[in-house]
Amino acid sequence: MQSNFSRPLRQAVTREEREANRAARKVQATKALQQGKEGAESAGGGTAKAISKHSRWVWYMGVAVPSALIVWGMNDENSPPKKVADAIGFTNLVRNFSEDFAKPSHEKLLPDWSQVRIVRCFLFYIVFYIVCTVLGWGCVVFCLWFNVKFSVF
Repeated sequence: MQSNFSRPLRQAVTREEREANRAARKVQATKALQQGKEGAESAGGGTAKAISKHSRWVWYMGVAVPSALIVWGMNDENSPPKKVADAIGFTNLVRNFSEDFAKPSHEKLLPDWSQVRIVRCFLFYIVFYIVCTVLGWGCVVFCLWFNVKFSVF
């Protein structure tokens, strides 16, 4: 048995072979384009470029028109889109669906500062850190270097 690993992976290609390959690819590409145009003309009566142009406008209208109607209905209470949405019950559906997300899960979202033990214990140090940050780190270095201790509580 002969191993495939003994021969080089890429063969050296001469300039003439490269030009012949390039010309063959060009011929193959032009044939494929001609066949594509003939197929599109026979199927729809137009060219492939016209089909892609119209599909782009269909996408634009499919996004722009509904977006404009939604914005108009949201901004004007007496607009026809708003009246239609109210008539078919879409407004109530959206309102009921969004209530679960908008309603807070607890009666009081943030506790009082006095109820939070860690904040009550370290409130002075937090204020001290903020003041030192505003004044600059020189105060912090000074206090740490000379072992300055403050007692507020």
